[in-house]
Amino acid sequence: MGNPEHLAVLKLGSSVWNQWRQEHPEVVPDLHGAHFKEGRFSRANFSGADLTLAYFGHADLTGADLNNANLSEASLRRANFSKANLREAKLVRADLTGSDFFGATLTNANLSAAYLERTNLTKANCDDAILANSDLRFAVAAETSFRCADLTGCQVYGISVWNAVLDGAHQRDLVITPLDENPVTTDNLQIAQFLFFLLNNRSIRDVIETVGKKAVLILGRFTDGRKVVLQRIRDELRAAGFVPILFDFVGPSNRDITETVSTLAHLSRAVIVDITDAKSVPQELMAIVPNLPSVPILTRTVSEAPRPRRGVGLE
Repeated sequence: MGNPEHLAVLKLGSSVWNQWRQEHPEVVPDLHGAHFKEGRFSRANFSGADLTLAYFGHADLTGADLNNANLSEASLRRANFSKANLREAKLVRADLTGSDFFGATLTNANLSAAYLERTNLTKANCDDAILANSDLRFAVAAETSFRCADLTGCQVYGISVWNAVLDGAHQRDLVITPLDENPVTTDNLQIAQFLFFLLNNRSIRDVIETVGKKAVLILGRFTDGRKVVLQRIRDELRAAGFVPILFDFVGPSNRDITETVSTLAHLSRAVIVDITDAKSVPQELMAIVPNLPSVPILTRTVSEAPRPRRGVGLE
């Protein structure tokens, strides 16, 4: 439950706490498991502190210094981190749902597997941050900097991305569908937002016909035994400058699967189909092949290399 002396000082407010930190620079604050719901800690110095498993729901942490602090598995729902310094902070599996990071510094922070649903990351600096496998559903990333950040495997359904900086960012396998639907992934955060609008707004689908196509749709039921094959296909496509879009038939969906696959196929430069054990894929092929005569359709099984079924190759 943390150090009782440290907790007692913090309860006296930010001014007293900061003075105590200045007088004891050698002390590493132990606030493990602390419970400060709706606490007011604006501009408090938590640098280097142990805040693992702490509860700071609805807390005011505006302008706070959390440089190199450890907040792993902490509950910080709806906390206000505006202008806060979280450089090199550890927030692994932290619950940050609905929190406000407007203008915050998160460079080199570790937010892997963190819950960031509905967070406000507007104007935040997330350069070199690790956000792999984090939940960014319905988050706002307006003018956010993600230079060289790791966004691999993030849940990004409903995310709002406007003028974000993504130079050098790792954006592989972003999941753009709700948790209760068959997963659709892509490798670009801005494309992810576009695909979300595409799948949920019929009026913009006609625009796709005039847009240059770099996406390649991959269809199949990818069990553990074929994950290596799937990854090889993705790597080859990425190396050739294409953007792979994966639709994995992992189970039933409350969305019309044929409509979703058809929409993604219309967006794509080509379609690659794994027919090894995909019970639904033949039906989807019947729906898209007659309507897309100019799109190459390639089928494959585990025991054979991809081969064109018709049309031109990827050039």
